[in-house]
Amino acid sequence: VSVYGAFHILGGELVEIIGMPRMREDYAVINNGAPEIRYRAEFPEWSIEFEVAYNSSVYSLEQIINFFNFGGFAVGIGDWRCEKGGIFGAYRIV
Repeated sequence: VSVYGAFHILGGELVEIIGMPRMREDYAVINNGAPEIRYRAEFPEWSIEFEVAYNSSVYSLEQIINFFNFGGFAVGIGDWRCEKGGIFGAYRIV
């Protein structure tokens, strides 16, 4: 709970992905167990830029960066990310 109120991404919840997507075809199993083809955008090389406001009396800039890096390692973003047992979606702050 303390981390939730300690920083905010400025500009809303949506950020632009910088990179060129390509279409990927995946086989998924739907609720009744039948296989289905899913088409998903994949960004082999991508980046985003965003601004963060944080309370420096609670967490340092290094701690905030570590929070984001841990999220990229343990959770990720997008379909078939590490949090969901996948191999995509990991990221790191550079």
